[in-house]
Amino acid sequence: MSVSEYCRKLATDHKITVHQMTVFDSFELLKVLGDMCKIGSNLNQITHHLNEGMPLYENMKRDIYRSITDIKEIRDKL
Repeated sequence: MSVSEYCRKLATDHKITVHQMTVFDSFELLKVLGDMCKIGSNLNQITHHLNEGMPLYENMKRDIYRSITDIKEIRDKL
């Protein structure tokens, strides 16, 4: 089967699905999204620690409060 025949068969026998990708071209937006990922990672590590029955240390409390503050600042910027 030739390439053109294969393409025609695909086009006529199968539904073509179009996937849209959102592209961010704003450096500031990419930085904010990166910051949010870091915050999420920190909170996830704390959550795993606590779910293992480990104690909540003072530095973890500070990280949680700082994360909440950072999230509010990001929300206000957006």
